[in-house]
Amino acid sequence: MSEGKSGQSGEQSEARRPRRGSPEQTRALLVETAAKVFNTVPYTETDTNQIAKQAGYATGTFYRHFKDKREVFIAAFELFLKDEWDSIQKSVMSGASAGDAIDAAIDALIGFHRRWRVFRSNVKAVATYDEELRLLTLKKRREELMQISTLRKAMGSPER
Repeated sequence: MSEGKSGQSGEQSEARRPRRGSPEQTRALLVETAAKVFNTVPYTETDTNQIAKQAGYATGTFYRHFKDKREVFIAAFELFLKDEWDSIQKSVMSGASAGDAIDAAIDALIGFHRRWRVFRSNVKAVATYDEELRLLTLKKRREELMQISTLRKAMGSPER
């Protein structure tokens, strides 16, 4: 390890600042970092400074992209749902038989939910008092049911 400006060697205590990228890249990194933070710490014990710092940015950078912790939490939830669906779809569209594809999708989904256990608990907790998140949760689950129906048709299963 190289020595820092203070002359001391060792690991840096703060996250290394990422290279400057586009605003979209910065926002994406903040959302990904927020998702990871919300998967380790209860929502109420998390703050925007923590998210910004772990992403390698100043708090001001966070506020250029999000108005508050709730807004980044909802963005992280949408990313979670996208990743969840991608894991299901990848398993189902693997070219395996219908039974094997379903087994693979179930295994992928269970593994995904185990890895994101704390985040899922945070979503449930926040949705108890945040009407927008509760409605978003219901809307996204309905969309997933429609996507599952589309996958079933693509696999030749009868409609339900």
